[in-house]
Amino acid sequence: MNESTTLYRDPERHTYMDASNADGHHKAILDNVLAYVGLRPGDHVIEVGSGSGRYSELLLAAGLKVTAIEPDQVLYEKSLARLSTRPNLRIVRAGVGELPEDLEPLHALCGFHVLHHLDASALDRLKADIDQIASNSNSSFRGWFFVEPNPFNILYPLQISMHPGMKWREERGIWTQERYQRLPWNFRFASGLIPPQLCRIVHPALLKRVPSRLWKKRLPWALYEIFGARMGNNNSAEVPFNATRSL
Repeated sequence: MNESTTLYRDPERHTYMDASNADGHHKAILDNVLAYVGLRPGDHVIEVGSGSGRYSELLLAAGLKVTAIEPDQVLYEKSLARLSTRPNLRIVRAGVGELPEDLEPLHALCGFHVLHHLDASALDRLKADIDQIASNSNSSFRGWFFVEPNPFNILYPLQISMHPGMKWREERGIWTQERYQRLPWNFRFASGLIPPQLCRIVHPALLKRVPSRLWKKRLPWALYEIFGARMGNNNSAEVPFNATRSL
């Protein structure tokens, strides 16, 4: 186990991770990026930094086989309690740079709210993991992606300030995204609106008038930024990323 400053100081206080993201808002965002990367039901993905399993649930609901990797003992045990009986899921206590050696054919690597917690050395290990998977998977590996907080959204600093379990020293990576250049990403999109409940009021037809090029920028009202890369053998190359579907 790589000991790193990327681990939470008080993981048991991060109770917001215990909530379910199985709502239409998050499901649409995930369905959108899965289609863009070219993933289909039955494909196998690694989820890096799976926490207590809130996004693992969404990946399973999309019909994917999931190897969930989490370095923190507290969050790993929460994930086991929450999801250990679910089929098509393997939960492993490990960090970046510690991929299981007995992986079945892999189609993608992903993570949710993870990159901004990784220091430079961990990001380098993650790049090495991606390179290793891509070189060993032949034509099966379709790409990778990470869903991250949008640094322009003012509600993130408010959440950090108000939540007793969140610490600025652990979340400050949201605003130092130049470090992400260590990863060879070839796409980045803004997606989602905040709060999700607002989407029940704002009619989707209004947002369809927003030029699609705007969703590739750091918009202050976007909830997430999605970083990643599609491999050259990806059959979904003509599938557009439709950010308005994330409502």
